[in-house]
Amino acid sequence: MKWAYSIRSKWKVSLLLAVVMVLVMVNNLVERRHLKSLKNDFKEIYQDRLLAEGYIFQVYDHLYHKSELLMLKNFKDGHFRNPVELVSHQRIVSRLMQQYGETYLTSDEQAYYEDLKSQLEQLQVAESKLLSGIELPDPLHDIDQIRSITRKCMTTLTALSAIQLSEGKVLERRSSKTFMGSISTSHFEMSILIFIALMIQVLVISGKPIAFPHNPGLN
Repeated sequence: MKWAYSIRSKWKVSLLLAVVMVLVMVNNLVERRHLKSLKNDFKEIYQDRLLAEGYIFQVYDHLYHKSELLMLKNFKDGHFRNPVELVSHQRIVSRLMQQYGETYLTSDEQAYYEDLKSQLEQLQVAESKLLSGIELPDPLHDIDQIRSITRKCMTTLTALSAIQLSEGKVLERRSSKTFMGSISTSHFEMSILIFIALMIQVLVISGKPIAFPHNPGLN
């Protein structure tokens, strides 16, 4: 009888250990998926939101400085005095727009991005008149036109910045949900291990061989 109890107990323990291994493996796969999702979320927040917001801010800043350059005091006899500085701002804005376009753009963001590119092209055409070296018949009119286009660009940049904030909040909620899911799976794994450990202890205790009374007269 002793060997029968022993085999039965070992078989149950082995089965429970196998169940534990399967559950732990499945749980680990789920945790890996959560970690991968978190990694992608953090990468997207940095590359496609924080960097994008940085590009937007810098474009806005350069447009503002260009607008400051277009003061009447920077004109003499109808000619613009600071062509080199203006060209420098134009080149930096073009580079920033290219970098921004390489980030992930939502459908709404793509539409605003295309609008901004078109507006910046119009702005550059208007500014080229100042860089042509030709005396402007009415500098004030041309400056007003440039400033009008610049205001449109800044309005579009504000809309793009709002999208960054909105998408950032979506990513934050998604990351928080994934993180809480990872904590839940860890708690689940710990609960399973504790439960199985208790079950094994119960089986080991209940699987002790029954002690039959020994009759000395049989010796």
